[in-house]
Amino acid sequence: MVAVFSIAVWLLGLSSPKQASIAVPVQFTDAYGHTHTLTLGVDPRATYGFDAGLDEMPVPPVPTAAAFDVRFIDPDGRKQYPYESAYRDFRPYLIPSQRDTFLIRFQPAASYYPMTVTWSRDATREFEQVTMIVPDGQGERIVDMIKDHRVQLFVGSQMQIITRGPRQKTE
Repeated sequence: MVAVFSIAVWLLGLSSPKQASIAVPVQFTDAYGHTHTLTLGVDPRATYGFDAGLDEMPVPPVPTAAAFDVRFIDPDGRKQYPYESAYRDFRPYLIPSQRDTFLIRFQPAASYYPMTVTWSRDATREFEQVTMIVPDGQGERIVDMIKDHRVQLFVGSQMQIITRGPRQKTE
């Protein structure tokens, strides 16, 4: 009986994806020099709620329009407290081909653009694909975050980052 159980556990291990934990810091800087970093990622311990073990927690309400602010928002209401926001957003790692969309609200101090957004290409390479969709005044612009490491924002108040993966490692 123990042998059958051991074989079943071994087979499940072969058929399930390797669990990955990936964190991608994304830094926002406005024209006044105010800077804040958001972190997005996937983790096998993550839920669609706020996960204290991953330092996810709700943040105070959005400040006045004159104040610098960046945050993840959750318009889908999947977090425990719908419409609250956070500075860290991790999604549960379920399957290697999963896609996750992270919605970011941003505002430079006193609407003083441009805002510069930077990230590490090394961190984004852990995913199969990472795409940033940013406003450009005439619609949207798509940025490949694996190839690029910086973008400037001149308009808007929301952007998306869409991840696919994580990249499968071979041993």
